Amino acid sequence: PDLGNIILIIMVTFSLLFVANIPLKYLVTFIFLALGGVVTSIALYPYQLERIKIFLDPWSDPLGRSYHIIQSYTAIGSGGLLGHGFGQSKLKFFYLPLHYSDFIFSIICEEGGFIFATIVVLLFLNLVFQGFRIARNTTNSFSSYLAIGLTLFLTLQACLNIGVVIGLFPITGIPLTFISYGGTSLVMSLFSCGVLMNISK
Repeated sequence: PDLGNIILIIMVTFSLLFVANIPLKYLVTFIFLALGGVVTSIALYPYQLERIKIFLDPWSDPLGRSYHIIQSYTAIGSGGLLGHGFGQSKLKFFYLPLHYSDFIFSIICEEGGFIFATIVVLLFLNLVFQGFRIARNTTNSFSSYLAIGLTLFLTLQACLNIGVVIGLFPITGIPLTFISYGGTSLVMSLFSCGVLMNISK
């Protein structure tokens, strides 16, 4: 039922197939199978359809189903350019649910403003650049594909999280890489970075 992670795996897999120059007919087949799986999941779990409806019209139920995303918008908008200062967030006190995990980027925007949010995004872009540089400099194709896959896994996860927080995607349970609270996510992210560093040697 974890559609967010399913979509993440689909995105990483498709990217690797594309980079590996898989014939177009197989890529198209993969896309149709993936879409079929996503549609089936939405049909089996009604709450996923509700999240899509909230995404399409977040102001339809501001005190109910849309409360979460509206509070996220409030946190981001109130931060402005420079933010309120570290530790000065008001939304994290019983207003914004899951502010320490899935919606930590909203608090970053509220406390650090547009400037600090941009820095976070640039750090993830640097991670993409370094990961692809490692993949390009490897001596065998397996290490290259592994480096690309791990880099995409780390950064697409961050893209999905930030996209959810700012309202570009429906709400999912994807954490923000290295930043969201949660031991399993952090351990796996650090493990992935360790493998990337090993490949770079």
